[in-house]
Amino acid sequence: MKKAISIILSACLLFGSAFAAEAPQSDQLAKVTKLVKAQIDVGDQYTDFKGYQSSEMGLTYWSLSWSGDGESLEVQAGEDGTIYSYWQRGRNSAYRDDYAPKLPKSTRGEALAAADAFVSRLMREKEGYVFENDNDDISIYNTDSCSFSGQMTYDGVPTPVTLRVHVSLPDLTVTSYSRNEEPRIGAIPSKTPAVTKEAAAAKLRATNELRLEYVLEEGETQAVLRYVPQAANDFYVDAQTGALVDLDQLYTKARDKGYGGAYAGSSADAAAENGLSAYEQDAIAALEGVLGTDALDAKLRAMPELGLNGYKLSGAQYSQVDDETGAVMCRLQYVKNGTDPALFKSAEVDARTGALQYLSTHGGEEIKNAATTYVGDAGNAKAAAFLKRYFADQAEQTALYDTLDFSNRYVRYTYAEQANGHPYPGNAFTVGIDRQSGFVDSFYYTWDDSVTFDRADGLITAEKALDAYFGAQTVTLQYVAVPKELIPSMPDYPKYADYYAAGGRYLLEWKLGYTAIFDTYCRGVDAKTGETLFPTSSWNSAISYSDVTEASHPQAMTLAELGVGYREDTLQPGKALTQRDLLVLLLSANGMYYEEDTDSLYEAAYSHGMLTRSERAPDQLVSRAQLVKILIDGTGFGKTAGLTGIYRTSFTDDAAIPSQYYGYVATAQGMGLIRGDEHGRFNPNETATRGQAVIVLYNFMAR
Repeated sequence: MKKAISIILSACLLFGSAFAAEAPQSDQLAKVTKLVKAQIDVGDQYTDFKGYQSSEMGLTYWSLSWSGDGESLEVQAGEDGTIYSYWQRGRNSAYRDDYAPKLPKSTRGEALAAADAFVSRLMREKEGYVFENDNDDISIYNTDSCSFSGQMTYDGVPTPVTLRVHVSLPDLTVTSYSRNEEPRIGAIPSKTPAVTKEAAAAKLRATNELRLEYVLEEGETQAVLRYVPQAANDFYVDAQTGALVDLDQLYTKARDKGYGGAYAGSSADAAAENGLSAYEQDAIAALEGVLGTDALDAKLRAMPELGLNGYKLSGAQYSQVDDETGAVMCRLQYVKNGTDPALFKSAEVDARTGALQYLSTHGGEEIKNAATTYVGDAGNAKAAAFLKRYFADQAEQTALYDTLDFSNRYVRYTYAEQANGHPYPGNAFTVGIDRQSGFVDSFYYTWDDSVTFDRADGLITAEKALDAYFGAQTVTLQYVAVPKELIPSMPDYPKYADYYAAGGRYLLEWKLGYTAIFDTYCRGVDAKTGETLFPTSSWNSAISYSDVTEASHPQAMTLAELGVGYREDTLQPGKALTQRDLLVLLLSANGMYYEEDTDSLYEAAYSHGMLTRSERAPDQLVSRAQLVKILIDGTGFGKTAGLTGIYRTSFTDDAAIPSQYYGYVATAQGMGLIRGDEHGRFNPNETATRGQAVIVLYNFMAR
């Protein structure tokens, strides 16, 4: 196939180098294209090719694009042929809004093998990779593709480079690949450390900080004590010198100097009163006792600590925030001109009482080298006095929890409730005090008086908590990306001269170092048991049954692995099938789970055309013929299956099939969804079972 090749020379080189001594761009493109094609398969279906060049932070990249006949392939590669991204797109498939779940055509293991085969061809000398263990599992939410992410290694040592691959399950082709690698300066150091892992671990342990405080778990009413990790910088230990290095501090310095350049009820027959419907009456009643904006504005201006003098009320918006309590809030917007840009304040108040709930200030000129009168103890005194005046009852129960230099305009002070001598930050006030004026620039709080607190006895020591916390981390020898200042006297400087001229002052170099990391986020240490706590997944798409096995019910177990079925402990395959049970099963194949919400279950069924509102009967037993009809109606085939006089089945009890279901049964038989018993009978009027429904759904998804 003859290809039309279009070479587009990009004029948008990031730093404008002239490349006077370089080979013609046509030659460069030819070279890179050959290097790329030596690593990946480029089919002959493409009829057009384009190549774009760009430069970033001293490195040159080529964007290669093949296209033709509704398909395309896009690759970004370096001058040496290193592939950084790969994206293959096929013909667009039509969007389907009907019920069409299907089984995956390949297993995760087969997809992993395809990803391995692809990525291994892209690795350069001494490069390798390790895929993470927690990559995407195949579930009903996505039976078309599977993704894998991991970390690149160099000479067997982990690096800062991450990889991600997407594999199409129908044909096991790689549809996308990315190699996330920042430009690097200097040679890769030796992988042999001069510092032991134990020595590095001791230094890394000292960078951890835990605070003993109360924590309230979701769904609980009693807070418990926990050693909670505090925000800390990212450190590593240099494997050659043994120095403890604050990476966050280095990156901050680099950035500063230049790096990287439905309503319940019916209104149809509602009695109207004074020409108003029930809905309208409810809405009006919800606003009883709500104050007008002038009254609310007056209440805020009566709080001198907010500094509203000179501000003009520019707008207000009411909203009902809680249907149960009828609480109504009002957000008032203020503007103060005279500065460039103008100053703005936004306050949210209880619309019935005017009680302040939230305040923010923004805009105005950036304050540089401003006097810092209200910081430290002075700012704390201002914030504490504000709380004591307007929130006296709660303020008495709090103590200073945290101080944050939020900006050069104001400092934030957080006061948390104290219980048994320990803080509970779930009940807390945060007050921002303007450094110069002492006014309250920001404010918000959360408070729930219903929370109770566990006894503060039998606690482990902070040292034991830290032992448990650090013991759950893995100390790893790896290459670490570290900012390095770019200096004109460096041997590599000419390569990055344009980047330097554009203001770039830092690049990254790799250092061999030790890091300590968790496999997943750690929530802290239980203050009584010493257990290290990690998030427990509140949702697992896979289903497990205790009453069936792979040998006895293979179709049910295959669907269960995808999250299709009944989210119960048992399948009960011989149980008579109700309409509700059937809908729960069918909609789970679309990733919808409504076991505890019958109304939502039926709304979803209506939207998929499985049945009409008049047919709702959750506890009604479903016949085998009705099972087929509900499934077929949801798939979009119901429009033709409902036709009469044109279908025939091969079942021996063909005459027993009710006429309204005949076309559906014939369609299902033709699709391979159902088959007869040992006598060739379909038994259309027998009550179906849950196990039979699972098999019919499996056959449909395996079509």
